[in-house]
Amino acid sequence: MWRWKQFLQFLLVGSLNAVIDLGFLKADVFVFPSITDTLGLVILEAMTSGLPVIAARTGPSSEQIVDGSTGLLYMPDDKNSFKKAIFKLRDKSLRREIANAYNVAHHLGWGESAKQLFEFYKLAYSSHGQPS
Repeated sequence: MWRWKQFLQFLLVGSLNAVIDLGFLKADVFVFPSITDTLGLVILEAMTSGLPVIAARTGPSSEQIVDGSTGLLYMPDDKNSFKKAIFKLRDKSLRREIANAYNVAHHLGWGESAKQLFEFYKLAYSSHGQPS
């Protein structure tokens, strides 16, 4: 049986990518409960690993996950909402569809965020003219 202590030992001596890959390979689902993370790259890592993702419904996670298609979102203040999201994964076809979200995840991440920020800067510059 897998034990956290063994994983920690591996974490200290192995490469970070190997640990991430090992963790995702052994998982059946990835749950992301954070309501404060601004980008949640780990969501994208789980998606590209082919794991179904369940995340708290926040601005950033809602930008990455289409509820019921590329993952499942739950209301962070509602325990029953979380429980319902978990139980939805009993549906094998839904679980398969969500696990195929890796196609979407490849188009997200820091690169896409940087492009979006650059477009905001261009818009602000064109709206207010050159600085004096």
